[in-house]
Amino acid sequence: MSKTYNLSKQEYAIMKILWDENQKMSLAEISSLLHSQGFRISTGTIKTYLQRLIKKEALSANKVGHNLEYFPSSSEQEYAQEWTHQFIEKEFDNSLSNFLLAFTGNHRLSNEEKLALKKLLDDE
Repeated sequence: MSKTYNLSKQEYAIMKILWDENQKMSLAEISSLLHSQGFRISTGTIKTYLQRLIKKEALSANKVGHNLEYFPSSSEQEYAQEWTHQFIEKEFDNSLSNFLLAFTGNHRLSNEEKLALKKLLDDE
């Protein structure tokens, strides 16, 4: 998977709804759930976000009658994994070591942290 999502807050909120509901949804259903979560944006604006998400390949849509039903192109876990991979690739020259050094603030890992990391690596 080589998708670049770079989702805005609103786009992520839409994706989160679709991931949580785990079913194809109409514009009206998505709008209703967004509004119930406190988002104050018009249905037209939501439609624009949905179109952007389709262009980003984060969403797919099927035509049902005169309406579209939207659904995620990947699971939330797949999205998180891809986002993390792209982040490390872009920001840390694809170096997990550089990422870990930045994450730990250039401090050495404790023995407990080293063992936990080693266990993760051994389990793969």
